[in-house]
Amino acid sequence: MNSTISPRKKSPSSKTPPAPEARRAALARAARAALPPGLERDTILLPWAIGESVVMEAAQFLHVALPEEYIDRLAAKADRVYLHRRGSRFWRQMRARGHAGRDALYMFMRHWLSGLLQRERPALFRRLPVCFHLGRRLPR
Repeated sequence: MNSTISPRKKSPSSKTPPAPEARRAALARAARAALPPGLERDTILLPWAIGESVVMEAAQFLHVALPEEYIDRLAAKADRVYLHRRGSRFWRQMRARGHAGRDALYMFMRHWLSGLLQRERPALFRRLPVCFHLGRRLPR
C-alpha cells in the first residue's frame, strides 16, 4: 500500500491578519455605506464643508456674520439636486475626476448663496460683486 502524507492544515488562529491598508479600506467602505444616499456617499465631496467655506468667504467679504443655517441649506440643496437629477449636468460635474467636482460644487454654492442673499438680505446681495453671483471667488 502506498501511503501519502497530506500537508498539515493551518488552524484558523494562524491566519495572518489583513494588512493595515486593507483594514482601513474596509472601514472606509463600511463608513461610506452607512451614510444616507447622496452626494457625500457617492463622491468624496463634503457639501457641508464646502457650504461652510462659501458662507465664511461671503461673511468675511461683507464684514457681517451670516446665519449658520445657510450652510445647512446649501448642503441640503446640493444633495437634493444631486439625488433628483440623476444624469444631469450637475450630477456629471460632481462625479468628474480630479478637482473638477469640488470646483463645480464651490461654483454652484456661491451662486445659490447669492440667490439666498438676494431673497433674504437684499442690501448684502447688492454689496457682492457680480463675479460671486456667477460662482467665482470673491476678490481679496
